[in-house]
Amino acid sequence: MHFKFLSTLGKRLSVLGAATLALTITACGGASSGTSITNTVWSASMMKNTAQASDQTGEPFRLNGRSAASVFSDSKVAELANAACDGAATKVKPLVQAGADVNGQGTQGITPLIWAMSCHNYAGISALLEQGANPNLPMANGSTAVYLAAGGSDPKILPLLLDHGGNPKEMKVFDHINNRHVYKSPLMNAAQMDRFENVKLLVTRGANVYYIEGPIPGCPVCGLTPLDVSKAEIAIYLIRHSPDNKVRLQSYADDWYEYSQLTSEEQRKRAPEDYQTIAELLQLLAERGVVPKDHNGIAPPPSGSSEPQTKKDANQAKLDAFLKQREAEGKPCANGRAELGANGAPRCARLNPGAISATEWHQVKALSGVATQAGNKAPALYVFFDPNCPPCAQLWQSRVSGKPFGDVPAVWIPVAYYSADSLGKAAAILRQGDRAALERNFGSGYNVTKESGGITPVQPTRAESRHIAESRALWKDLGGGTPMLVFQTANGELIRFMGFPKNNISTLETIVQSLKQPKSKQPKLTPYKP
Repeated sequence: MHFKFLSTLGKRLSVLGAATLALTITACGGASSGTSITNTVWSASMMKNTAQASDQTGEPFRLNGRSAASVFSDSKVAELANAACDGAATKVKPLVQAGADVNGQGTQGITPLIWAMSCHNYAGISALLEQGANPNLPMANGSTAVYLAAGGSDPKILPLLLDHGGNPKEMKVFDHINNRHVYKSPLMNAAQMDRFENVKLLVTRGANVYYIEGPIPGCPVCGLTPLDVSKAEIAIYLIRHSPDNKVRLQSYADDWYEYSQLTSEEQRKRAPEDYQTIAELLQLLAERGVVPKDHNGIAPPPSGSSEPQTKKDANQAKLDAFLKQREAEGKPCANGRAELGANGAPRCARLNPGAISATEWHQVKALSGVATQAGNKAPALYVFFDPNCPPCAQLWQSRVSGKPFGDVPAVWIPVAYYSADSLGKAAAILRQGDRAALERNFGSGYNVTKESGGITPVQPTRAESRHIAESRALWKDLGGGTPMLVFQTANGELIRFMGFPKNNISTLETIVQSLKQPKSKQPKLTPYKP
């Protein structure tokens, strides 16, 4: 197994999802959003020879158990899809001439072209393209034929699509499953799936090496680029065949800091198959004037020198003193972390690099949850949780400024993923719909040993299942950790904080103190009448 470095969540990912790793791209729609067909298309198009045009009985190809006739409502389009899937190229043109829409879309936006790609039938794909099939037409989840082929294992399909007008660059498409606009980068998909030949082809056709997935305005190192998700061999190629971007290269190099501090023997153990390639990668970065640094911007000491280490110790002592001073002043740094600013002076580290957009904030507010204060349906704090999640119970049981955290005005949104009975317990909490339900689950009734919430599970209704699935879909896009706090600060910042801050309750205090406070209602004044 090749060693591939993936960026830390706290540094890079603003919207996790989104698209962090391959095979999660269509799964983020949640259990009830009908993504089984697109998931199967994804899987079938990724792996060569995983699907055949027909079985030994001569039955037509089925995708996830469904025939073309059940996927395409137009019988002519279904017949066209079957012909292409069977490689009957001579039938494709007459069918199109007879009125079959070569770009007709079926369930989840599947086209005959993508259907043929699921069969891995080169002749059928080629015939459809000759008749005007659009390789840039997105499915319901935004994936195009080019995007799927970029991550696929058949090296013949992507060049064929590009030669027939396929777009090698990222495209802005509408994701109907999650109801939002997204960008789909074929290069990102190829890099994630380790398709080196496809990576090289896309770069030569003009793909953007520094395309950013999940960017945060004002944060040049946030989000992921194809470089960040590549194994070392592909990363070397991308760096050599792209213009220098010192900010992104330095950020990428910093992710290798811990590895660079290992001895040669430790590095060999960590990445036995890629040790030499990673050494070449680090050398290439050095040639570009970039060396890995720690989170305080300190480069590793050169061989035989102790001075940089002394400087590092001095900087750490400065940061430690700063943190103690802030604690003494009653103004602790969020996360209990400090960093050196550009002028070398210590400052509190950013509360959380996981800023979210206004659109995502409104999406969170629209989800189904339980308000801890009756009548306060739109607080400044939302908490994604699983009824059986131990850190979620810790969060509920913690105390802030001498009061239970459960008294903080918030809406708790269940996502149900941790255990088999999580869905039933989440439905029970939603059904009761008050703070008492949360207390019953996370209070004295929570079983720490069994990691089990105290509320009795119920059989969820269809509506409850749908609400929880919708919450889970957005939760995955935002990072997928529990507990996850999404909140608005007094100065208008929209922040996502993942995890319970163990051994640092001051972080929780800081978050609560930073929340936007509701406007106080002024009593109506009766006009003075003489």
